[in-house]
Amino acid sequence: DDGGHSNDDDDDDDKNAKDEIQKWKLNLLHKDPPVFTVENFFTPRECERYKSLALEEEDRFAFGDGNEKKRDSAVKITSPTFAASSISKRTSTTWFCRYEMVPTLLAKVQRLLGG
Repeated sequence: DDGGHSNDDDDDDDKNAKDEIQKWKLNLLHKDPPVFTVENFFTPRECERYKSLALEEEDRFAFGDGNEKKRDSAVKITSPTFAASSISKRTSTTWFCRYEMVPTLLAKVQRLLGG
């Protein structure tokens, strides 16, 4: 028994993944260090889902219930990004998500990198 999963389903998944990759457009923004963007990497729905991970976490802190960390929450890290000799001071905000929170991202990165 294949658990209700036929080879036709696998073929459809492969075709959908190939169609998706063909829609992606890789842009080089900077050579050293290499910085790329990938157009159409997320569907609009996926993009909203991942943005909501950070927004939900900010809302928890804004409304005063952010004293404890939930295992499935994103982690916000704010850090300075300036050299000691620099006059200007900037900060950078980075969001970390556990792997189990971002399965679509991980699957797409694997396809993008040919893995």
